[in-house]
Amino acid sequence: MRSYLILAVLLILSCSSSNQPKDTVMTFFGAMRSADTLGIQSTVDLEKVLAERKNELVLAGRSAEADSLNREKLIGELTVGNLNLLWLKNQIVVGKTEKKGDTALVEISFIDPNTGTQYYNKMALYKKDKDWKIFAFKVLK
Repeated sequence: MRSYLILAVLLILSCSSSNQPKDTVMTFFGAMRSADTLGIQSTVDLEKVLAERKNELVLAGRSAEADSLNREKLIGELTVGNLNLLWLKNQIVVGKTEKKGDTALVEISFIDPNTGTQYYNKMALYKKDKDWKIFAFKVLK
């Protein structure tokens, strides 16, 4: 009887995997808070996010900055730089997840603690080798 109980618990645990897109996003923000570069690298497809960030800079008329942006500078932005300061000064609420196959969108709200202003966005993720990776920070424009 006891072995059936252990088997049932193991089955339930294996079916309720904690590796969900929302978990990846929360792990990412935790890595940002502690300036954990390995944690950021394990949750983010840096090459795809780098391309997204460069495109944003070009569209904003900041081509020289886009040209100089590389992987190391992006990690710096996420650990101690502009993106880190901009995002982590707010209360972060991770909302609903929309999954379609091996891709997902996770709702993110940044709430300014001084004004109460809410900035709403979605992050895009894809599943790679059983793990979810963030490949776009700004799905909503």
